[in-house]
This record gives sequence, structure tokens and C-alpha cells, in this order.
Amino acid sequence: MLTPTSSDQAIAEIGLALAVAAPMLAAAAVPPSRDGLRAAAAAGWAGAAVAVVGSVSLVAAGLLDPARATLLVFAAGLAAVAVGFSGRHLDGDLRAGRYRRWLLVTSVAAVTSLAVSDVAVLAAAWVVAGAGLTRLVGHHDDLPASRRAVAVLRRTQRAGDLALVVALAVLVLGAGTTSVTGIAAWAASAPTVPLAVVGAGLLVATAARSAQWPFCRWLPLSVVAPAPVSALLHAGIANAPVVVLLGLFPVWQTIGWFAPALAALGLGTATLTFVRLLVRADVKTRLAWSTTAQLGFMLALLAVGAHAAAVLHLMLHGLYKANAFLRAGEHISAARRDRPLRAHRRARIGGAVAGAVTGLVVLAADGAWHQPLTASAVVVAATAGGYGLWSWTARPAVRALAALVAVATLGLALGGARLVAGLWGLPLDADGPAAWAGATVVGALAVTGAVLRERRPVRVWAVLHRAADPSLGLLDALRLRAGRRTAGAAARSLPESAGTTPMTAAEVTDLVALAAGALPPTWSWQGFVAANPLWGRTSMPFADALAESLRSDGPGTAPQRSRAETAVDDAVAGWLAVWTAPAEPAWPAPSQDLDLWRWFRTVAVHDPLLAGLLAPASPAEGRPGAPVPERAVDLVADAAAAAVAAGWPDARVWFADELGRLVGWSAYVARRGTVAAAVDVDALVALLAVRVATRYALTGALVPRAQGDVVPRALTARTEATAQERSAAVVAALEAAEARVRGPLADALTSAPDDGRPGDEPSDGPERPDADLVLCIDVRSERLRRHVEAAGRYRTIGFAGFFGLPLARRAGDGPSTSRLPALLAPSLRVDAPAPEATVGDLLRGALREALDAPGGGFAAVEVAGLRALAGTAATVRPRHRTPALATAGSVAEADLPQAVRAAVATARAAGIGPESARIVVLVGHGSTSTNNTAESSYDCGACGGYRGGGNAAVAAALLNGPQGRRALADAGIPLPDDTVVVAAEHDTATDEVALAPADGVPAGHRAEYERLAASLQRAAAAVAVERCRSLPGADPLARTSERRALGEVRRRAADPAQVRHEWGLAGNAFFVAAPRSLTEELDLDGTAFLHDYDEASDADGSLLETILTAPAVVAHWINAQYLFSGLDPARWGAGSKTAHNPVGRIGVLCGAGGDLRFGLTEQAVHHRGAPPFPLVRLLVVLAAAPERIDAVLSRHPDLDALVTGEWLTLWAVRRTDGQVLRRTRTGWHPLPVPGSDRGRSAPGSIVRVGPDPGAGSGSTDRDPGPGRLLVPVP
Repeated sequence: MLTPTSSDQAIAEIGLALAVAAPMLAAAAVPPSRDGLRAAAAAGWAGAAVAVVGSVSLVAAGLLDPARATLLVFAAGLAAVAVGFSGRHLDGDLRAGRYRRWLLVTSVAAVTSLAVSDVAVLAAAWVVAGAGLTRLVGHHDDLPASRRAVAVLRRTQRAGDLALVVALAVLVLGAGTTSVTGIAAWAASAPTVPLAVVGAGLLVATAARSAQWPFCRWLPLSVVAPAPVSALLHAGIANAPVVVLLGLFPVWQTIGWFAPALAALGLGTATLTFVRLLVRADVKTRLAWSTTAQLGFMLALLAVGAHAAAVLHLMLHGLYKANAFLRAGEHISAARRDRPLRAHRRARIGGAVAGAVTGLVVLAADGAWHQPLTASAVVVAATAGGYGLWSWTARPAVRALAALVAVATLGLALGGARLVAGLWGLPLDADGPAAWAGATVVGALAVTGAVLRERRPVRVWAVLHRAADPSLGLLDALRLRAGRRTAGAAARSLPESAGTTPMTAAEVTDLVALAAGALPPTWSWQGFVAANPLWGRTSMPFADALAESLRSDGPGTAPQRSRAETAVDDAVAGWLAVWTAPAEPAWPAPSQDLDLWRWFRTVAVHDPLLAGLLAPASPAEGRPGAPVPERAVDLVADAAAAAVAAGWPDARVWFADELGRLVGWSAYVARRGTVAAAVDVDALVALLAVRVATRYALTGALVPRAQGDVVPRALTARTEATAQERSAAVVAALEAAEARVRGPLADALTSAPDDGRPGDEPSDGPERPDADLVLCIDVRSERLRRHVEAAGRYRTIGFAGFFGLPLARRAGDGPSTSRLPALLAPSLRVDAPAPEATVGDLLRGALREALDAPGGGFAAVEVAGLRALAGTAATVRPRHRTPALATAGSVAEADLPQAVRAAVATARAAGIGPESARIVVLVGHGSTSTNNTAESSYDCGACGGYRGGGNAAVAAALLNGPQGRRALADAGIPLPDDTVVVAAEHDTATDEVALAPADGVPAGHRAEYERLAASLQRAAAAVAVERCRSLPGADPLARTSERRALGEVRRRAADPAQVRHEWGLAGNAFFVAAPRSLTEELDLDGTAFLHDYDEASDADGSLLETILTAPAVVAHWINAQYLFSGLDPARWGAGSKTAHNPVGRIGVLCGAGGDLRFGLTEQAVHHRGAPPFPLVRLLVVLAAAPERIDAVLSRHPDLDALVTGEWLTLWAVRRTDGQVLRRTRTGWHPLPVPGSDRGRSAPGSIVRVGPDPGAGSGSTDRDPGPGRLLVPVP
């Protein structure tokens, strides 16, 4: 218990609370401004400083309880971290002002509830904190998940607030005082009935605020809130009942039944909810269920009398959860890294035995058997931790050191508990009957959990899956089915056509394939691929395709969904999340190797949601045969016939509508597998069958009813007219923006001097450069090329960043990853060595197993809290670490001849040959970021969304090797004997260029190599200055100072709160395939894909055809992805990062369930609600004869459709006379030539073509100008 306070102490507590609150309330009162969140962060840290100084002073004066002082400092520090994190995390959010005010008010209320013991102030702080929390959880009020969470939370908080107010009112009225001391004195002799009311009120209030049974659901639904809100909630606000009950211990100890009831509530909830996290595939919902279970364990500790353990658990668990939520974005990026080799299961079992013995020994040495509830959790955690410590193979010395650290940490946690218990004056030991009963429950939970995870019974998994889904729980399903007939009658009432095919299987497949054309190309975010979301409509003109998409795609275009239809979506989305997440949850879905329909019939059939409706035949029970056909196509054919009968225009329209209801999941299922996979129509048929069966189970209908649900608004005349008008408005705005953006380039090209024509270089050739650098055509390379060329006698070459190698890379026993463009399939296998397991790897494996062990997680969370201290500190002061060049690996022996041929083809296309420099550098690229779910969208798209340094290293090794040199010579492009090829990687976020180690370079090249390294760093620093002019919130001095610019970009890359560490490929506008001489005097400001191409060296036009059908199409995909995501991030993009919840390793949800998001995040394309760069369609400029281009287009109708349909614009620069022509539907037309002086530049000068620096909304001090902003689609 906390020491009851005197009147002087109460005044001191309230005064300290006011002093802590003052700076935060002052910041909340400041009018909204761009720097409002930064000012709030400063106020948060000021409040934390006051809390520290004031607490120390008052404890020394005897006016504040040490435990309460510790909690106050903890809460104030947590609030400061959350507010400070928000300052960068919500940068550019249009609702940041409202968010800031509610965050500060809620933080003040949460801190006050821990600082004071006066029950009147406590009640007010409790209610305000709940009201503020509701507003913060509803921050994304445009999302259905947010509105649902707010509705459930509001109902729960009202019940809890009312219960607490009633309980405290009874106490105050009975005692006649708000002081806990006076209330405790009254409670000692109070009548039974008032105390019973008080006890019931406290139990209800505790259950509601701490998400205990039956109020569990609101906490997992709240994960749609921004990460700082979740951190504050899980580490602070939800813990308030523990502190309140601790302060009121003298009251409730007089209520004989309260402690057993509290223990039962806590342990019961912990048991029911801990197992739920084991089956969840999404990160944040798993954390939320964990919090509910951990809070239940804290309440049990409190109930049995282990008060010090409860408070310590509260703080360490709070540290762990705050850090886990703030860094939830690291989940997908962690899965992208190479992992050590897995250890044999037999060794892991031995580790578990060793862990159990070690845990028992440590407990005996500490004397912790007087804490049976804690001790039981420690034994389970030690056992699971020992199992996890053997997760990876490791050298004996490394494993021994990791085991030593683990034992020392366990001893520190136990010894630290005794130390703080003495300092706080709170009881730690509690070995009464209730404690031993609780220990028995924990042990039983551990044994049951271990048996279930080992045997993995399908029925139990299905029941847990339904219980763990906050979007559609068991009660929701029962309500939906309340009016239905019994399961047996329903099964017999299926249409007579069930099992037959009104349409043939081929007809169904063909129509589904047509409907799938509206799905955006989508793959896993482990290897993000930018793609045109309207790719399936490119046979149509751009304006028509846009209008059709506006009619039928995205939010607000589907029919108004009934409660039942929403339930169907929630159920199917939940199943897809676990079916597509192999080995992601602690207890993965059974039989994931089955196709979707077979998995549904084998596993999902046991979901209580479908109970009795899809059960197999049981003649003994009189149940009929399976009502759902074994073939998915048969059920879909039945449903298609029902849809037409219900009024749908035709089956294809219904198929498209069904797939569009969960367009993200449908798109992912359609291309699940390798990046280059074509649409899997059978998988989509299975998905349709799952939807039909689920709808039937819930509603008794195969398709939506004819009234309300069946007629899409997309078919109404009004929607048709609106879509056409909006499409026309967008096209008009695009054309205006394109005219502004392309005008300077047109002037520069049409007025180029004679010696600037492509292919007109002097016949004797240039002097041999000091180095040749082959860089990716990515638009971010344009700036680096320009500054490298200015730094010395260096020649730069643009080429696809995978360097022509279609690699499938595998490290150790990890998964194979494709390192090539999405349009290609891998054909070369590269094996890389698995990294050696470090002490950190082993400890993380041990902690993960302990946290996921039922029962063990209650103890492991304290170790996780100690570890989280460092992670939380890093959110305050991030530190940049320079990444090393990726480990390349070696090409499989069988693939080596093909790999050499590919490398030679790359050399020929890139112009590497007899005239190459002594040093040829292949420069891949990647982007360093922290806590970024969309990390791969900033890496090299040509390498499948991975860093390009590995491909560069493989290509360099092939060109340096004896087989490569012989093949080059045989091909007629031998490299000079003194030429060495090296790999490098450009980090587009930190502007660092990592060269291969110098020890791999011949001694005679070292001096040149060092000069090159210095030149690259100078060039990269100049690039950083350019980029800082458009980065929101960047240091103003970074616009001119290279040192400040490098510091700024590296800080952003290391900052886990940063949602916009770089702009990526935003602003891309041009694709130029020409000799470098055509663009070397142009400053394209990072807006152009630059691919070197010399028509004179391409006699048969094969290279031109390759460029047009591969790099140019990839560039179009990237351009279209940025264009459509920028037009409407909610419709064609992934929405806001601040609402993202990683699911498995494949992508993100917005909230606890629902559709898989696709496309770019809002922060990648918007700032303050507007795109920071002009949104334009791609302009492709080719230095080639128009007739040769026409020949390519005639052989590729899909490519021709992109040009004639105005998806992109095509210009040709004739080598013979330098004339620039534009391709239209009617042929080639020359661009107008400007005046004789317009567009010319002095020899050697740079003509700026890109947008003015700092003119867009990405600027740190300006709003978007009218000439740079394309208004998003309404």
C-alpha cells in the first residue's frame, strides 16, 4: 500500500502535480502552428524535469511517498517521450493541432492521477484522461477502424467512469473527507452495504480502464491510434487502476471478498487473453492482448499482497510496451535482414532443460519462494528462454556469454525487486493460499500452452483465432445469426444447384480473370514493388481508365455495406492474415501449405463463426453431406447464378465487386509468391468461394440481398457523371502541370547547340577518365551523377540498378529473395553465407520465446523492460550508424556460365569495354531508415525492393574474374589489363557512398581509389544540401552548409519517429535514354531516370527494344505509383503511416483488422495534405530515330497502348539533326523551337530544369504554390 497522506502531504502532491502540468497546459493553449508539436515536446521535457526535482525535494522533506514519487517521475518521463516522439511522427499531419492539445491534456491527467491521493482530484483526473484518450484514439476519424474503436471505447469508459465516481462518492459521503487517511478510518467500521457498493464500483472501474474481462475488446481495437498514443495508453493510462487500488488498499482490505475477486478477475483475464496473442499475425493487436494479460497479472500480484512486485511490474512492463509500440514499424524491416542458421530442435530442448534448472537455482539463491506467483512465472520464463537461447547456431564462447548475460539479468531483476521494495516500503513477499493458487494457475497455463503449441489441435486454434479477433468476436457472430434458422435446417436449405455448375469452370475462370484486371499489382512489403495501380486498365485511354477507377475502386465507391457484409469482410480478412503469415504468430495457422479453399475447408471450418454450417457429413448424427462443394469453382458458379437472379448486371460485375470489397487482400492473393508471378486466377476463385461460404454461414444468402446491397452506386447515372467530371478535371490539371514541368526541358533540347546533339562527340574520343561510375537510373542518382562529374575527371553511366543479373539470393537457410525488376523472373541463384549469431541474436531469441510462453511472459516482460530502456532512449537521441556494403554471396556453380553471359551483356549495354577507365565502379543504392514499415519502397526498385550493393558486388566479381574477362574478350569488348571493377553503394537517405574495401584493389590503384572516395564524399555532401532544401522540418542552415546537411539527413535516417526521412522518388517526371552529352549540362533536380543509350552502337535496335520494354515500363510503374498515391493516398495509396499495423511480414493494416493496404504511404507523397512536387505523367525521351521506335511499338501493342492512351508521353531526339518530335495517336510531330537565345547556355554551365528548390510544401518555411500543387481527387 501507499502511505496515507496528511493534509500537508496532500497539498504538496497537488502543488507538484500543478507544477508538472503547467508547462504542458501552457503549450496546449498555444494556437496551432507548424512548430506546435515541437513546442509541446519542449513542454513535456520541462514537465519531466519539474517532476524529478519536485519529487526528490518532497521525498526528502517527507511530504511525498517514495513509491508515488517514482511513479510520478515515470509517468512524466513517459509523457515527455510520447509528446517528443509525436513532434516528428505527426509532422505534416493536418490534424496535428487538435492532436497536440488532447495529447498534452491527457498526459497531464495521467500524471496527476499518479501524483495525488486526494480522491476528488483523482476522480477528475481519471475522467479527463479517459475523455482525452477517446479523442486521441479517434485521431484518424476518416478510418472505419478508428470510428469503431472510439464507439467501443466510449461505451467502456462511460461504464468505468460511472462506477469509479459512484464508488468514490460513497467513500467521500460516508467519511466526510476526500483524504485517503480519513476514508480509511471510516472504512474500518463502515457498514457492509456501502462497502459492497464501493468494492463493486472499484472492480468495474478497474476492469473497464485496464481492459479486463468483460471489457477486453476496446484495447486491441485502439491500435489504430498513432504510436505515441498507444505508448502512453499501454504504459500509463491503462495502468492507472493499479495505482488507484494501491492507494485505496486500506479501504478494500476491509472488504473480505474483494481481494479474491480481484485475483480471480486478474488471473482469469490473463489466462483467457494471453493465449489469444499466440494466434495473431499483426504486431499491434498481439501487443494489445499481451497488455491485457499483463495488467491481469499485476492485479493478481496486488490482490495477493505483493505490492512492490506489482509496481515494479507496472513500470518495467510500461517501458517494454512503450518501446514496442513506438518501434512497431521495425517488424517488416527486421524480417528483411539475413539471419543466422537455425539450431537443431534437439539442442533447443536441451536448452529448455538447462533454463529450467538455472531458473530454479536462481530463485533458491534469491529466496524468491516466498513469492510463489512471481516464482512460477520465472521458472516458465527461464525454461522458454533457455529454449530460445538455442534458436541459432553459435560458437560455444558466444553462447556461453549469452547465457551468462541472461542469468545475470534474471538475478538483477529479482535482486532489484527486493531493493526497490525496501526503498518504497512496500511488501514484496506474499506466500498465502491465494498466491499459491495463483502460482498453480500460472503453471497450468504454461503446461496447457506448451501442449497446445506442440500438438497444435486445429479446433482449438480456430476457437482462439475467433476469440482473438476484436473486429469480429463470438458475440458479434451470435448476434448476426440470432435470427437465422438452426444450423441443420440452414444446411438443408442450400440451393438445389449446389454442387452443380450453371456456368462451366472455364467460364468462371475467364470472367474472374477479367474482373481481376481492376486489381492493383501488389506484393509483399518485404520487397516493395512500385506499380501502376490501374495497370489492368492500360488498354483503355488514361482518362477513361481513371473515370472507371473513380466509379468503382477505393473508399466510398462500394455499396453501402450492411452489418452482415462488414462482418463477412472482417472474417475473411482475419483468415487471410493468418493464412498468408507463415511462422509469424507464436502459434501459426495449421496447414498453411494448403491452397486457400482447401485450408478454409480444413481449418476455418472449425471457427465457431461457421459452426454447424460447413461441418462434414455425419450420418450418425443425422447431418447431411457437406453443403459446400469440394471445388471452389462450383460454389462460385452457384453464387454467380444467384447474383444474376438477384439483379446484378452480369457475373463479371459481381466478381469485381466481391474482389473490390477487400481490394488489398484480393490483389495480394492474386500475386502471392514471387515478384514476377502472373495473376493466380485459381486463388481468386478460392477467395470468392470463401466469401460466399462465409456470407452463407452468417446470413443464409450466397450473395447480398437485392435491396440495399446489390446495386453498386458505380452503376448509377449520377456516379457515372461525377466520375467523368472528376476524371476530366484531373486530366486538365495534369496537362497544365506537365506543360510547366516539361517546358524548360523542351526548350533546352530544341535549342541545344550543334555539338550537343546525341552521337556527335568528337571522333578522337574523350581523354580516358579517372574512373567510370555506373549508377542506377533511379532519379535520386541524377544529383549524385551531376556532382561527381563536377568533382573531377569522372564519367558516369546510367543503367538499371540490378546490373542485368536476375538474381535469387539466399543467405544460409533463410528464404530466397528476388533481386531484380518486377517484370522479370529470377534465373540465377546466389548463395550468401549466413551471418554468425551474436550475443544479441541469442538474447533476442531467448526473450522472444520467453515473452510468447504462456505464463512465462509475466516474468519475461520485466527483462524486456530493462532492455527497452536503451530503445526508449534512442527515440529521444537517435544515433546514426553507417551501414556496411552488403555481403554479396557467390553465384551457384551451375549458374555461373549464364551469369557471366549476363554480366557481359551488361558491360556491352553500359559501354564498358576497351576505353574504360582504370577503375570502374558499379554503384548500387539503398536507403537507410529506422522504424519504417515501408523501408523497401525506398530501396532499389530494380533489385526487387532491396539494397543494390549486393547485385553490384556480384557483377563486379563476375567482370573481374578470369571467366568474365575471357567472355568480354570473346565478345569484342575486352577490358584494359589495368582496369579493375569494384562495387559501391549509394545511401540515398544519408548521402554516403560506401566503396568496397581498398584491400581488394591492386596496390597500383590505391592512390586513385582514395581520391575517388574523397570525391564521392564531397559529391554526396553537395547532394545532401540540395535535398535539405525540400525536406520538411530540416535545419535551415542545412540548405547551405554541407556539414549541417549531412548531420540533418543522417539524424533523420536514424530517427525512429521520422515518417519522412527522404522523399524517395517523389517528383519523378522524365525518363531519358540518350548519351550523357544530351543532359550533362542540365540540372534535372532529381526528377529524371537517366539511362545511357548510344544509337550508333545499337545496330539492330535490340538494346532500344530492351530499354523500352523493361526500364521504361518500370519507370512508368514508379511514376504511376507516385502519381496515383499522390492524387489520393486513401484510394490508391497505403494511407497514413501513423495508423499502420504490420501484419506478418507482408504489409500493413490500418487498425486491428480489415483490408491490406497497398501503394505508397501518405507521408511519401504528401505534406500538410498536399503533394510537395508536381504530379505529372512520365515523359520518355529517346535519342533514337522515330522509325526505329515505331518498329518496337508495333511489336509490343501493350507498350503502344501506353503511348497512344496518354499514360506516358514519348519524345524522340533525332541523331541526324537533333530535332525533337512527339509521338501521338496520329504519328510524330516536331516540338516548337524557341527563340534563338531562349534555352541556350554558356559552354560548361548548368541549365536548371527541375522545380525551384524550396518552392513546394516540402519546404520548411513555405506553403505549396499554386503552380506546384495538383489538387487531390475529392
